[in-house]
Amino acid sequence: MSSWYEVYDNIDVHLMTRKRAAAMTGIVTLVIMFSIAALAVGLEGSMPLALAALLIAASWGGFAWWCVLRYRSLRRQVWCVKLSDVEIVGYDYARRRSDVEWCNVARIEIGDAALFVVGRSGLTLEIAHLFQDFAELSHRVMHYADRYGIPVYVDGRPWQQLDVYDVFPFLHFDTPSSPTHGSASR
Repeated sequence: MSSWYEVYDNIDVHLMTRKRAAAMTGIVTLVIMFSIAALAVGLEGSMPLALAALLIAASWGGFAWWCVLRYRSLRRQVWCVKLSDVEIVGYDYARRRSDVEWCNVARIEIGDAALFVVGRSGLTLEIAHLFQDFAELSHRVMHYADRYGIPVYVDGRPWQQLDVYDVFPFLHFDTPSSPTHGSASR
């Protein structure tokens, strides 16, 4: 195991994800208040008790489903990334460590707002573009991807299949109008 790491962190990403996690507490409060209100209306007789129970169960079921999805999203977003020649380590909003050895990385995905390191075990590290040194960090991740032969995807497609004019449409305006313009065939 490597004894050195390149460390990249962003306290703004950490604070943002912690605020999102804290907001989940507010949603719990709303679901509890809705449950109490529905139960009170059901016990009062304004609504059948069975319907109140169904509404309460549906709200808790929906909340649980949303909570699991939200928690997974928060858990995979990292605010601190450590790179070594053996592994990539990320820390989530609760400062829990997630590490993936480069030989166990299935693919690297580059999206509009983040870079994703997807492990073979299903563990995903999301590195937001909000890092101040995101360009350097992503280049280092690409270096390790190249070293270990890890496939790289851009917007869900292997980067080798991308048309540069689709990715950068402004290049159409920079291309010469004739194929011989600017060539060395003069």
